[in-house]
Amino acid sequence: MARFSTRFSMDSFRAARARAGYRSRDVPFAQSNTHPLHCMETSTVSRHNTFVACRPEAYQFFQEQFPHLETSEGLLRAAVAISMHALDDVDPDRVEQRLQTLGLRVRERAPSRRAAAILANMHSVLFDEEGFAGDMERYYNALNSYVPAVLNTRRGLPVLLALIYKIVGESAGLTIQGINAPGHFLVRVQCDNAWMIVDPFFGGQMLTRHEAFDQLDRIAGQRLPRTDNLLAAATHHQWLTRILGNLRQLFATEGRRDDLTAMTELATALDAFPQETTRDIVAA
Repeated sequence: MARFSTRFSMDSFRAARARAGYRSRDVPFAQSNTHPLHCMETSTVSRHNTFVACRPEAYQFFQEQFPHLETSEGLLRAAVAISMHALDDVDPDRVEQRLQTLGLRVRERAPSRRAAAILANMHSVLFDEEGFAGDMERYYNALNSYVPAVLNTRRGLPVLLALIYKIVGESAGLTIQGINAPGHFLVRVQCDNAWMIVDPFFGGQMLTRHEAFDQLDRIAGQRLPRTDNLLAAATHHQWLTRILGNLRQLFATEGRRDDLTAMTELATALDAFPQETTRDIVAA
Protein backbone atom coordinates (compact mmCIF):
# COMPACT_ATOMS: atom_id res chain seq x y z
CA MET A 1 0.00 0.00 0.00
CA ALA A 2 1.07 3.56 -0.61
CA ARG A 3 1.68 5.22 2.73
CA PHE A 4 1.29 8.79 3.84
CA SER A 5 4.61 9.74 5.34
CA THR A 6 4.97 13.46 4.60
CA ARG A 7 4.52 15.19 7.91
CA PHE A 8 4.67 18.60 6.23
CA SER A 9 1.59 17.84 4.14
CA MET A 10 -0.52 16.84 7.12
CA ASP A 11 0.66 19.85 9.12
CA SER A 12 -0.20 22.10 6.16
CA PHE A 13 -3.63 20.50 5.93
CA ARG A 14 -4.42 21.11 9.59
CA ALA A 15 -2.97 24.64 9.45
CA ALA A 16 -5.23 25.50 6.52
CA ARG A 17 -8.27 24.31 8.46
CA ALA A 18 -7.19 26.38 11.45
CA ARG A 19 -6.70 29.52 9.34
CA ALA A 20 -10.24 29.07 8.05
CA GLY A 21 -11.62 28.99 11.58
CA TYR A 22 -11.99 25.21 11.88
CA ARG A 23 -10.78 23.44 14.97
CA SER A 24 -9.02 20.14 14.36
CA ARG A 25 -11.79 18.32 16.23
CA ASP A 26 -14.64 19.78 14.20
CA VAL A 27 -17.02 17.18 12.78
CA PRO A 28 -18.71 18.14 9.48
CA PHE A 29 -22.43 18.82 9.36
CA ALA A 30 -23.03 15.60 7.45
CA GLN A 31 -22.45 13.62 10.65
CA SER A 32 -25.71 14.94 12.04
CA ASN A 33 -29.30 15.14 10.89
CA THR A 34 -29.53 18.72 12.09
CA HIS A 35 -27.84 21.83 10.81
CA PRO A 36 -25.87 23.87 13.39
CA LEU A 37 -26.54 27.04 11.41
CA HIS A 38 -30.29 26.78 11.76
CA CYS A 39 -29.92 29.07 14.75
CA MET A 40 -29.12 31.91 12.34
CA GLU A 41 -31.92 33.92 10.75
CA THR A 42 -33.34 31.79 7.95
CA SER A 43 -36.97 32.69 8.35
CA THR A 44 -37.23 33.29 4.61
CA VAL A 45 -36.57 29.60 3.97
CA SER A 46 -39.51 27.23 3.94
CA ARG A 47 -40.10 23.63 2.93
CA HIS A 48 -42.49 24.61 0.12
CA ASN A 49 -40.04 25.05 -2.75
CA THR A 50 -39.54 28.75 -2.04
CA PHE A 51 -36.26 30.60 -2.25
CA VAL A 52 -35.13 34.20 -2.07
CA ALA A 53 -31.32 34.14 -1.94
CA CYS A 54 -30.34 31.24 -4.20
CA ARG A 55 -30.15 31.87 -7.92
CA PRO A 56 -33.34 30.50 -9.50
CA GLU A 57 -31.50 28.44 -12.11
CA ALA A 58 -29.34 26.84 -9.41
CA TYR A 59 -32.27 26.04 -7.14
CA GLN A 60 -34.40 24.64 -9.95
CA PHE A 61 -31.61 22.48 -11.40
CA PHE A 62 -30.76 21.23 -7.91
CA GLN A 63 -34.34 20.13 -7.27
CA GLU A 64 -34.61 18.49 -10.69
CA GLN A 65 -31.96 15.97 -9.63
CA PHE A 66 -33.84 14.68 -6.58
CA PRO A 67 -35.72 11.89 -8.38
CA HIS A 68 -32.38 10.61 -9.71
CA LEU A 69 -30.28 11.24 -6.63
CA GLU A 70 -29.52 7.55 -6.12
CA THR A 71 -27.55 7.58 -9.39
CA SER A 72 -24.05 8.95 -9.85
CA GLU A 73 -25.33 11.23 -12.60
CA GLY A 74 -27.91 12.71 -10.25
CA LEU A 75 -25.27 13.23 -7.56
CA LEU A 76 -22.90 14.96 -9.97
CA ARG A 77 -25.57 17.20 -11.43
CA ALA A 78 -26.83 18.21 -7.99
CA ALA A 79 -23.26 19.12 -7.00
CA VAL A 80 -22.91 21.14 -10.22
CA ALA A 81 -26.18 22.90 -9.37
CA ILE A 82 -24.65 24.12 -6.10
CA SER A 83 -21.91 25.84 -8.10
CA MET A 84 -24.48 27.55 -10.32
CA HIS A 85 -25.39 29.86 -7.45
CA ALA A 86 -21.92 31.44 -7.58
CA LEU A 87 -20.52 30.77 -11.05
CA ASP A 88 -21.76 32.16 -14.35
CA ASP A 89 -22.19 30.15 -17.55
CA VAL A 90 -21.98 26.72 -15.92
CA ASP A 91 -22.71 24.02 -18.49
CA PRO A 92 -23.57 20.74 -16.69
CA ASP A 93 -23.28 18.76 -19.94
CA ARG A 94 -19.79 20.14 -20.53
CA VAL A 95 -18.76 19.19 -16.99
CA GLU A 96 -19.99 15.64 -17.53
CA GLN A 97 -18.21 15.47 -20.89
CA ARG A 98 -14.90 16.49 -19.35
CA LEU A 99 -15.20 13.83 -16.67
CA GLN A 100 -16.22 11.19 -19.21
CA THR A 101 -13.16 12.07 -21.28
CA LEU A 102 -10.92 11.45 -18.28
CA GLY A 103 -12.68 8.14 -17.71
CA LEU A 104 -12.12 7.15 -21.33
CA ARG A 105 -8.39 7.86 -21.00
CA VAL A 106 -8.26 5.57 -17.99
CA ARG A 107 -10.28 2.81 -19.62
CA GLU A 108 -8.23 2.81 -22.84
CA ARG A 109 -5.08 2.10 -20.85
CA ALA A 110 -6.56 -0.96 -19.16
CA PRO A 111 -7.66 -3.25 -22.01
CA SER A 112 -7.90 -6.19 -19.60
CA ARG A 113 -10.72 -4.34 -17.78
CA ARG A 114 -9.38 -5.73 -14.51
CA ALA A 115 -10.18 -3.48 -11.56
CA ALA A 116 -6.55 -3.47 -10.38
CA ALA A 117 -5.36 -2.26 -13.79
CA ILE A 118 -8.04 0.42 -13.99
CA LEU A 119 -7.18 1.57 -10.47
CA ALA A 120 -3.50 1.91 -11.35
CA ASN A 121 -4.31 3.95 -14.43
CA MET A 122 -6.72 6.11 -12.42
CA HIS A 123 -3.77 7.17 -10.30
CA SER A 124 -1.62 7.89 -13.37
CA VAL A 125 -4.24 9.99 -15.15
CA LEU A 126 -5.78 11.93 -12.26
CA PHE A 127 -2.77 12.54 -10.05
CA ASP A 128 0.44 12.08 -12.04
CA GLU A 129 -0.73 13.66 -15.29
CA GLU A 130 -3.65 15.93 -14.45
CA GLY A 131 -2.23 16.89 -11.06
CA PHE A 132 -5.39 16.77 -8.98
CA ALA A 133 -4.59 17.43 -5.31
CA GLY A 134 -5.98 18.95 -2.15
CA ASP A 135 -5.74 22.72 -1.81
CA MET A 136 -3.51 23.18 1.24
CA GLU A 137 -3.03 26.93 0.88
CA ARG A 138 -6.66 28.03 0.40
CA TYR A 139 -8.46 25.11 1.95
CA TYR A 140 -11.80 26.84 2.53
CA ASN A 141 -11.90 28.98 -0.57
CA ALA A 142 -15.44 28.57 -1.89
CA LEU A 143 -14.10 27.63 -5.33
CA ASN A 144 -12.81 24.40 -3.79
CA SER A 145 -16.44 23.32 -3.36
CA TYR A 146 -17.58 23.94 -6.95
CA VAL A 147 -17.15 21.11 -9.45
CA PRO A 148 -16.41 23.27 -12.53
CA ALA A 149 -13.79 25.29 -10.63
CA VAL A 150 -12.10 22.17 -9.23
CA LEU A 151 -11.92 20.74 -12.75
CA ASN A 152 -10.19 23.92 -13.91
CA THR A 153 -7.74 24.42 -11.04
CA ARG A 154 -7.19 20.71 -10.18
CA ARG A 155 -7.49 21.77 -6.53
CA GLY A 156 -10.35 21.20 -4.15
CA LEU A 157 -11.71 19.94 -0.85
CA PRO A 158 -11.69 16.21 -0.04
CA VAL A 159 -15.40 15.76 -0.79
CA LEU A 160 -15.09 17.39 -4.25
CA LEU A 161 -11.97 15.48 -5.23
CA ALA A 162 -13.71 12.32 -4.05
CA LEU A 163 -16.67 13.13 -6.30
CA ILE A 164 -14.44 13.63 -9.33
CA TYR A 165 -12.62 10.39 -8.50
CA LYS A 166 -15.95 8.54 -8.27
CA ILE A 167 -17.37 9.83 -11.55
CA VAL A 168 -14.16 9.25 -13.52
CA GLY A 169 -13.60 5.83 -11.97
CA GLU A 170 -17.14 4.62 -12.59
CA SER A 171 -16.90 5.83 -16.16
CA ALA A 172 -13.80 3.66 -16.50
CA GLY A 173 -15.59 0.63 -15.07
CA LEU A 174 -14.93 0.70 -11.33
CA THR A 175 -17.40 0.53 -8.43
CA ILE A 176 -16.75 3.46 -6.08
CA GLN A 177 -18.52 4.73 -2.96
CA GLY A 178 -17.89 7.73 -0.75
CA ILE A 179 -16.82 7.46 2.90
CA ASN A 180 -18.31 10.25 5.00
CA ALA A 181 -15.71 10.08 7.79
CA PRO A 182 -15.39 12.70 10.55
CA GLY A 183 -13.23 15.61 9.42
CA HIS A 184 -12.27 14.07 6.08
CA PHE A 185 -13.95 12.52 3.04
CA LEU A 186 -12.54 9.35 1.45
CA VAL A 187 -13.67 6.84 -1.15
CA ARG A 188 -13.60 3.07 -1.33
CA VAL A 189 -13.10 1.10 -4.54
CA GLN A 190 -14.14 -2.48 -5.15
CA CYS A 191 -11.09 -4.39 -6.33
CA ASP A 192 -10.71 -8.19 -6.53
CA ASN A 193 -13.75 -8.83 -4.31
CA ALA A 194 -12.51 -6.46 -1.60
CA TRP A 195 -12.85 -2.77 -0.82
CA MET A 196 -9.77 -0.56 -1.20
CA ILE A 197 -9.80 2.79 0.63
CA VAL A 198 -8.44 5.73 -1.38
CA ASP A 199 -7.73 9.33 -0.31
CA PRO A 200 -8.03 11.58 -3.40
CA PHE A 201 -7.08 14.67 -1.38
CA PHE A 202 -3.62 13.27 -0.70
CA GLY A 203 -2.79 12.25 -4.25
CA GLY A 204 -4.86 9.07 -4.43
CA GLN A 205 -3.13 7.42 -1.50
CA MET A 206 -4.33 3.85 -0.96
CA LEU A 207 -5.01 2.89 2.63
CA THR A 208 -5.72 -0.19 4.68
CA ARG A 209 -8.45 0.10 7.30
CA HIS A 210 -5.80 0.60 9.98
CA GLU A 211 -4.03 3.29 7.94
CA ALA A 212 -7.32 5.05 7.23
CA PHE A 213 -8.11 5.36 10.93
CA ASP A 214 -4.56 6.59 11.62
CA GLN A 215 -5.05 9.23 8.93
CA LEU A 216 -8.35 10.34 10.43
CA ASP A 217 -6.74 10.49 13.90
CA ARG A 218 -4.03 12.83 12.60
CA ILE A 219 -6.58 15.11 10.96
CA ALA A 220 -8.89 15.14 14.00
CA GLY A 221 -6.05 15.57 16.48
CA GLN A 222 -7.45 12.76 18.60
CA ARG A 223 -7.98 9.03 18.49
CA LEU A 224 -11.30 8.09 16.95
CA PRO A 225 -13.24 4.94 17.83
CA ARG A 226 -12.45 2.02 15.50
CA THR A 227 -16.05 1.46 14.47
CA ASP A 228 -17.10 0.32 11.01
CA ASN A 229 -19.78 3.00 10.71
CA LEU A 230 -17.06 5.68 10.47
CA LEU A 231 -15.88 4.05 7.23
CA ALA A 232 -19.34 3.10 5.92
CA ALA A 233 -20.53 4.02 2.44
CA ALA A 234 -22.02 7.50 2.23
CA THR A 235 -25.43 8.05 0.70
CA HIS A 236 -25.62 10.69 -2.00
CA HIS A 237 -27.77 12.78 0.33
CA GLN A 238 -24.91 12.74 2.85
CA TRP A 239 -22.45 13.60 0.10
CA LEU A 240 -24.40 16.73 -0.89
CA THR A 241 -25.04 17.66 2.73
CA ARG A 242 -21.28 17.59 3.29
CA ILE A 243 -20.68 19.96 0.35
CA LEU A 244 -23.40 22.34 1.49
CA GLY A 245 -22.22 22.14 5.10
CA ASN A 246 -18.69 23.20 4.12
CA LEU A 247 -20.04 26.19 2.22
CA ARG A 248 -22.41 27.18 5.00
CA GLN A 249 -19.61 27.06 7.55
CA LEU A 250 -17.44 29.20 5.26
CA PHE A 251 -20.14 31.78 4.52
CA ALA A 252 -21.10 32.03 8.21
CA THR A 253 -17.45 32.59 9.16
CA GLU A 254 -17.03 35.27 6.48
CA GLY A 255 -20.35 36.98 7.26
CA ARG A 256 -21.76 36.32 3.78
CA ARG A 257 -25.37 36.13 4.89
CA ASP A 258 -26.98 36.04 1.45
CA ASP A 259 -24.78 33.17 0.33
CA LEU A 260 -25.36 31.43 3.66
CA THR A 261 -29.11 31.74 3.20
CA ALA A 262 -28.83 30.42 -0.36
CA MET A 263 -26.98 27.30 0.78
CA THR A 264 -29.48 26.83 3.61
CA GLU A 265 -32.31 26.99 1.07
CA LEU A 266 -30.66 24.19 -0.91
CA ALA A 267 -30.04 22.15 2.25
CA THR A 268 -33.65 22.59 3.34
CA ALA A 269 -34.94 21.47 -0.06
CA LEU A 270 -32.63 18.44 0.07
CA ASP A 271 -33.77 17.46 3.56
CA ALA A 272 -37.42 17.68 2.50
CA PHE A 273 -36.88 15.00 -0.14
CA PRO A 274 -36.95 11.34 1.00
CA GLN A 275 -33.42 10.10 1.59
CA GLU A 276 -32.03 7.10 -0.21
CA THR A 277 -30.36 4.32 1.73
CA THR A 278 -26.87 3.03 1.07
CA ARG A 279 -28.23 0.00 -0.77
CA ASP A 280 -30.18 2.31 -3.11
CA ILE A 281 -27.01 3.82 -4.56
CA VAL A 282 -26.32 2.68 -8.09
CA ALA A 283 -23.88 3.72 -10.77
CA ALA A 284 -25.23 5.65 -13.74
